[in-house]
Amino acid sequence: MSDLNAKQEGIAIKVEELEEKHNDQEKQIETKTDKNDVHVLIDERLKEEQVVTKADLEKLEERMEANLHASQMKLLKWIIGTGISFISGAIAIIELFIR
Repeated sequence: MSDLNAKQEGIAIKVEELEEKHNDQEKQIETKTDKNDVHVLIDERLKEEQVVTKADLEKLEERMEANLHASQMKLLKWIIGTGISFISGAIAIIELFIR
């Protein structure tokens, strides 16, 4: 019977130790921040300091390329329109002299 009591006390001590370890691990998990939280904190810090990030540069580059493309299209339309106007004006002047 004393062996059973000794084993029971040993098991009770091990259970208490395991519960303490479990509680310690839960505390560590609660204090740790996950990666997403870290990214959010870094992004907020960068915005506070107004530092340009790589994503900001990529967005700016895309906008600049879009603006450049739009400007090139407008210039091309203007050149074609001016060319057509010049040709039709030249033809009109030539017809005046021929008739």
